Amino acid sequence: MKEVSIIPKREWEALDAYCKIANLNKTELFREFVRSLLTYQPPTPDSDEDSSSGES
Repeated sequence: MKEVSIIPKREWEALDAYCKIANLNKTELFREFVRSLLTYQPPTPDSDEDSSSGES
């Protein structure tokens, strides 16, 4: 099976290097990016939409 990426290899390598420096995995980095968007609305306390994150 062929490996497919949505970004060029050089950009993927830069992302990987940044994650190692910042001590984040790519999922955490992506979540931080999404939360930084002006349109992001955090879930309400009664919402179980983000119940798997472990945040309180």
